[in-house]
Amino acid sequence: MIPTCQRSKVLACTLDSLLQQRVLPAELFVVDASADDETLQVVEGFVQKTQVFRMYGG
Repeated sequence: MIPTCQRSKVLACTLDSLLQQRVLPAELFVVDASADDETLQVVEGFVQKTQVFRMYGG
């Protein structure tokens, strides 16, 4: 689980790093504290690349 708020640029680096691990997590949750930056777009980009993410609309 990755909590985030107004850190979309750092979030992209974090997710890249996680996806380069030898053993991928079974699931990965990103919890957004109502950010108004590009957090949703960053996560959506990673959802398209891998099956690790589960994305739920809100």
